[in-house]
Amino acid sequence: MWVLHADDETSWQGIVERYLKERGHSVTTVSDGEEILTLLGSGASFDLVITDNGMLRIPGLEVLRQIRADPNLKKLPVFILTGDYIKEAVEEAGGVYIDKPKMFTQLDAELSKLKPPAA
Repeated sequence: MWVLHADDETSWQGIVERYLKERGHSVTTVSDGEEILTLLGSGASFDLVITDNGMLRIPGLEVLRQIRADPNLKKLPVFILTGDYIKEAVEEAGGVYIDKPKMFTQLDAELSKLKPPAA
């Protein structure tokens, strides 16, 4: 699975990227929500977006809302990986909330629910 990951903290970028690669996923990592939207808007194709919420230029929840508003992207799975407690808002917007302190267990469970991309 090709994953687009965004976090403004380089330590979290490395942790999540390493975690996903160890599980066989390809990862493109960026540092904010604006970069996510720019890549997706350019036609780049990803199977999943994992984003932090607390980023400066465009927070993860706003990224999720913009993805859901785009007819070409609205079915793209989006996981918000954050220490902020915004579970209800994320789920109402059609995303998956992942709590950073519990992220490994929750990520494994949510990744197993996604169908592999068609070959």
